[in-house]
Amino acid sequence: MKQTLPASSTDPGMLLLDIGDKNFSLSTSGSDVKFLNTGIAGAAEDTAESSFSNEGSSPPGLQIITNKDISREISEHVEECCRIAKYMHNALELENLDYQIAQRNPNTRTDPRETSPCHTVPNVYGRDQERDFIVSKLTSVESTRTNLSVIAIVGHGGVGKTTLAKLVFNNSAVSKHFDILLWVYVSVHFDEVKIMRELLDMLCGDKHENIKKSEELQLHEKLEHVLKSKRVLLVMDDMWEDDKKGQWVDMLNPLLSNDVNGNRVLVTTRKPSVATMVGASDCIKLEGLSKGNFWRLFKECAFDENHMKDRKLEKIGQQIVEKLKGNPLAAKTLGKVLRKRFEVDYWRRILETSEWKHNTDDENDIMPALMISYKYLPFHLQRCFSYCAVFPKYHRYDKERLVDMWIAQDLIYSPNLHSRLEDIGTDYFNDLVDNGFLEKQTEFSGLLVMHDLIHDLAQKVSYDESFTIENNEPGDVPQLVRHVSVITEWQYKTEINGTVHPNDLFLRVFCNSFRKLQRRSLNTLMLFGPHDLDFAERFRQELSEVRSVRVLKLEMVFFELDALIGNISAFINLRYLELGCFYEGPRLELPEAICWLYHLEVLDIKKNWGVSTVLPRGMCKLVNLRHFIAKKELHAKIPSIGKMIALQELEAFDVRESSEFSLSQLKGLNQLRGSISISSLYMVRCEEASEASLCDKVNLTSLELSWYTLSGSLIRPRTHPILEDLVPPSSLRNLQIVGYRHALPSWLSSNVHLTSLRSIHLVNCLFWKAIPHPQQLPVLQEMHLINLPRVIAIEIGPLRILELCRLQNLRECTFFDKEQSYANLEMLEVEGCPKLNEFLSQIFISSNAHKFLGLHRLHIKNDFILNTIPLLELIVIDSLTDIDLRCEQSGFGGFRLKPPRISDEISVQIEGDKSILKLDERLFTLNKLRNLQELEIRGYPTMTRQGRSWDGFQRLKSLKKFRMIMCTVVFATDLECFLPPSVEELEFSWCKHYRGTIVTSPAEP
Repeated sequence: MKQTLPASSTDPGMLLLDIGDKNFSLSTSGSDVKFLNTGIAGAAEDTAESSFSNEGSSPPGLQIITNKDISREISEHVEECCRIAKYMHNALELENLDYQIAQRNPNTRTDPRETSPCHTVPNVYGRDQERDFIVSKLTSVESTRTNLSVIAIVGHGGVGKTTLAKLVFNNSAVSKHFDILLWVYVSVHFDEVKIMRELLDMLCGDKHENIKKSEELQLHEKLEHVLKSKRVLLVMDDMWEDDKKGQWVDMLNPLLSNDVNGNRVLVTTRKPSVATMVGASDCIKLEGLSKGNFWRLFKECAFDENHMKDRKLEKIGQQIVEKLKGNPLAAKTLGKVLRKRFEVDYWRRILETSEWKHNTDDENDIMPALMISYKYLPFHLQRCFSYCAVFPKYHRYDKERLVDMWIAQDLIYSPNLHSRLEDIGTDYFNDLVDNGFLEKQTEFSGLLVMHDLIHDLAQKVSYDESFTIENNEPGDVPQLVRHVSVITEWQYKTEINGTVHPNDLFLRVFCNSFRKLQRRSLNTLMLFGPHDLDFAERFRQELSEVRSVRVLKLEMVFFELDALIGNISAFINLRYLELGCFYEGPRLELPEAICWLYHLEVLDIKKNWGVSTVLPRGMCKLVNLRHFIAKKELHAKIPSIGKMIALQELEAFDVRESSEFSLSQLKGLNQLRGSISISSLYMVRCEEASEASLCDKVNLTSLELSWYTLSGSLIRPRTHPILEDLVPPSSLRNLQIVGYRHALPSWLSSNVHLTSLRSIHLVNCLFWKAIPHPQQLPVLQEMHLINLPRVIAIEIGPLRILELCRLQNLRECTFFDKEQSYANLEMLEVEGCPKLNEFLSQIFISSNAHKFLGLHRLHIKNDFILNTIPLLELIVIDSLTDIDLRCEQSGFGGFRLKPPRISDEISVQIEGDKSILKLDERLFTLNKLRNLQELEIRGYPTMTRQGRSWDGFQRLKSLKKFRMIMCTVVFATDLECFLPPSVEELEFSWCKHYRGTIVTSPAEP
């Protein structure tokens, strides 16, 4: 039901909340909204929040504000609020217009909002010719004759350069041709060290952000090692700088030194000069779509199946298309606006909006279309989107952190007490993704980016409230600015040894610009990039008058917060504090003054604050802290954490003798969510266990209970039987119990308790004789049993993952539902179970192979199985892509198929010992090996050929490397082993009696 405010209402917060949920579609200029954002949002916060209450004395050096001061401040704002109310009246009139139109047409259709950023991407039209040309250039025979070459895609913003690159990147022929495919988002500044770090992160799966510029050679060497003998496709998306030829060549050195030909780099850019700098052998100039293809794209974005043939809407749509200049970005964003309401009046209003008057003849200018998309966002989304202007262009957005900032700025409204602000903010975020204002960066990253034209839009609509200091040219500073970012990333040159050169010009620009700001009204302050000591000192001085900041994000160079902020405790309104370090220091320390920030809700010190970081003793005073983003080990360092009852994450809690770290500290932390690991439980006595009240923490999803220390040591083997009183919540999804030396608790064998449990790890529970029955854990999908020596028999349900390790006395393993269990199983690992031979033998008889519909990982170490079941029967299951079959005693002998990481590349290693006399060559005919690129056979006493069975090698069309190691008699004298023509590398090592010839088979015509 539509709500209205009484005429006498003077609460600006209520005024905003009333309109915030409406579909606020403005057809007037955006200045009204900007004025409302800046005026109302800050009218009261600079006064009322300046006084605070909390246990304890005021922080040292804090100015006490009297009632007289507050009264004067409020009086000054009353007139401003009344004036703003007039603007709200106009906004409400427009809202009524939308409401009346909707009432006239009750059949108005609005598509349901998708709540996931993985929304459906429209089909790509009109780019087949360009795609096929690039694919042919990348995969042709000619491409393998040179070590490295570059292809460039050039076109104006929003024309589809990145989309075309993704089409090529995901093409099956390209995936098959290259061993490794990599994608890097470059953005406006080219930083070779940053790019190489990202490449290694993707290739190795670990982080390299701590490698300094002075260790650049280390990056080169590691990258060269990882890429050695691999054919690589590297996509460099959205390059801008055309004067970094030296850095460009340095970055390519690992590819240039590669011993495999055919490496390629695909660059997307707006600037032809970039294509020249990178030495592109082919340059594709991308233009806007043709009329026919553009109309097809627009229809897919703007229409649904039920309205695809609506002639009235189609006619209006064609008129709108004429204004979009063939630009796919404009079609996607505006199409999503039109798709919200399939009715003529709504579409005609968009067609006839005055914003089109700003349309120019410049084909690159699609700002009017983007502005219309913005104005038809609901008002709450407009506010959240415009806030993004404070970030640098090409910033990578983390959803959780951005939502936390919105909450800190009161941009999120909860309609009831039961809705989490974080959940509502996540919905807002997903709405912006669905409307095309944010997009996923790559398949390898969980971060999102904003198209630079969309970012230009954000800056345009937030001109009066957001300001960025980032270059050497001072600009006009609007009077009502509330959000400020200082970007030094490209202003201070950093040498290889870590030295930062001064920049006096930028320092003057910063000081002049900052002094023009209404510093007492600032709500957001962010510092991005390195800086020298002079800048740090001046920044520290300028912040002396800043008091109302709610969001503070700083990147520190000198490892001490005092270098940038003199008295952090003076920021009493602070809700969000993010402190990042460029490099991980030896022993960083958070100042005790942070404990005076009683309103603080988010503290983020994850970037390069190591496990040796010293936390303040009084951190428990932060009673409003909701999120502490830091390494797991730092969570366990907070004394008296039980006072922080608003905390929602606690990744680790390590029990100690001190009462500040007793298990009872967890009792009141019932807002905890996600995962928690509780270690050193050997110190807990029976009467203390129930004080943790774990069952009351209904939002926990993962729980680890460990009788080892946080570092993994076992201090006291003899412990108390406390697990019975550590009852977890029934909503728990993942449970891990480590090192418990007493019996199975009753709550784990109950039919009614852990009904949501999906994963269970039982490790080193030496006295357990049984595990829970499948009926007691009805939705369990994953089970890991490790070192349970007293377990003799188990019954398991239809699991996806089963790991059995060091169950020395396990004799019987049965499936509760055999047929369903076979079909569901995806991963099976068995090691150190010498008495489980019958179970394994029954599973892997040939008649059961077809029952494993999804098994892709099989790791078994068992002498009996490898010596009694033919290898071919063990690996014949088509779905298997990760296989490791080895002998238990010697660790030698068997078959290993390594799964692909980034591309379709796979490799096989086959080992034999004295008990394995013959290799069944039929395995080379399996379909799963059709993309085999690397084959190693080692340790077979005799390698002989029977009939023409070795002809199976010819089926390995993708084989590049073939090695034989420690095979005493390789071939008979008259053997000619036909290898496929794709083989590039042969190796024979310690093959004592190698005889015969290796002949590659002729290529097929």
